[in-house]
Amino acid sequence: MTGAAGGIGRELRERIKPWAETVRLADICDLGPARAGEEIFQCDLADREAVMKMVEGCDAILHFGGISVEDKFLPIMNANILGLHHLYEAVHRFGVKRVVYASSSHTVASTPPPSWSTPTCRCGRTVFMA
Repeated sequence: MTGAAGGIGRELRERIKPWAETVRLADICDLGPARAGEEIFQCDLADREAVMKMVEGCDAILHFGGISVEDKFLPIMNANILGLHHLYEAVHRFGVKRVVYASSSHTVASTPPPSWSTPTCRCGRTVFMA
């Protein structure tokens, strides 16, 4: 699971353990020590080789990693576009059959409702582009 230190990742950390013998948790942030049934993998999604190592041996990916808040464009692009590209490249290389991808509400959330081609912020634009 990417984004394991984020809001969704923290909520799911214990809940997903019945789904696998070992759960690999990944994030750019420190996740602390591995608990029973866990592997910890500190990884920047913008680092292609690190992503390849992270995905190798996985049966499925829960992808919640990335930047979901407004920030400068380069960090958002590295996490949300380049990182997703690296992840899908690794998924293809290692034959991972299942990927769950969660997007940001910034892609479509605004008032009045946007068209599909007008995300509401830089973060939303990168998710839309990915």
